[in-house]
Amino acid sequence: MTSTRETESLVRAMNEERELLERIMGLETQLKSCVVERSWKGLERTVRDINLIAQRLTEVEDIRDAAFKELQVKLGAGPEAGFYQIVVLLPEAMRERMAEAYRRLRLAVLEIQGLNTTIDAYLRTIIQTVHDALGELYPFRKGKIYSRRGKAKPVHSNPMVVSHRL
Repeated sequence: MTSTRETESLVRAMNEERELLERIMGLETQLKSCVVERSWKGLERTVRDINLIAQRLTEVEDIRDAAFKELQVKLGAGPEAGFYQIVVLLPEAMRERMAEAYRRLRLAVLEIQGLNTTIDAYLRTIIQTVHDALGELYPFRKGKIYSRRGKAKPVHSNPMVVSHRL
């Protein structure tokens, strides 16, 4: 069958990847607070911290991928075999640990996706609100301004209306 070395390596990599994702999730929550509070220095610091963890996450993901491919070869499955096609080939005890680690990893990924979606929605809403407000304050800048020859021209200053009757 298979030695536990490959399965232990894969479970260890999945668990470490999940832990790193959870750390990133905490930092992304902090990032969202920095955006809401407009703490730009805090935002820069948080992004830097996320990038450091993301580098390690990339390394761990490569380790996990290599461990999975090694397990595929060890079990005689082809490279197209998915996770659950591999898991069913393992003994019951290993199967449970592997499936649990995989579920927890997937849950962490889904939680980060949800958090990223809320941050994205917040930022899009703020940008659209500012755009709409500026459109109301400066209606002459809403669309393009055209010259008498029909070519688009930039707006350099606020337009003035002059009353010739005065």
